[in-house]
Amino acid sequence: MLNRIALLFVSGTLLLVPLPCSAQKSPVVSNQLPVMVDLRPEFSRLELPQRRQEARGTCSVFATVEAVEFACAKQADKGVTLSVEFANWAANESTGRTDDGDFFHNIIKGVETFGICPEAAMPYEQKFSGDTHPSETAVQKATEFLKRILLEFHWIKDWKRKPGLAESDVRKIKAVLAAGYPVSAGSYHSVLFVGYEDNSSQPGGGRFLISDSNLHETEISYAAARERFCDLFWVKAKTADESVGM
Repeated sequence: MLNRIALLFVSGTLLLVPLPCSAQKSPVVSNQLPVMVDLRPEFSRLELPQRRQEARGTCSVFATVEAVEFACAKQADKGVTLSVEFANWAANESTGRTDDGDFFHNIIKGVETFGICPEAAMPYEQKFSGDTHPSETAVQKATEFLKRILLEFHWIKDWKRKPGLAESDVRKIKAVLAAGYPVSAGSYHSVLFVGYEDNSSQPGGGRFLISDSNLHETEISYAAARERFCDLFWVKAKTADESVGM
């Protein structure tokens, strides 16, 4: 049962942030947000596994695709693992390059242009080849995705060459997580924020929980996050019917 809602602006968008009962049991709430949010159980419920990028430079592709597949699973209440390999190809098609990995904005452009298919239609390869192309089946499923799903990408912070987050960026990340969506965080190694915990014993006053495609990091302090990340976004999914009805 939800009985408290916080109204917050994130990148110019009004968010209605529900405060779950479990959060209300805590005697401390900071800035009308729960002291702790952890989306990892929801990833498990939706059967969205943590995957490994292997010895490839695709961390930003993973952080993008994992955000997209969570948004789609949240909308449908059912998880489908999506193809990182297809998203990597789509980014290259959009830029005209043959890179293994890319910036968030190029990956997003590729997905918005070409869609994305299930992992089963274009499985991830342990080694990158610039000659890799999707099959007709993969392209068909990605085209069907474009027709069926509308993705809304919201930037918390646009890319800047010099890393660094403002305190307002940290608050916005927490607001999005409290609303039930992970946040993709770009850096020399990009990750997905899947929760946070306010804790005065941590540098900067707390920590973010991390989904890491290298399977090395599980958390980062607010202070370290302020120094490390260059861009941030989150994504929401709607069906085409929902978007028409608005």
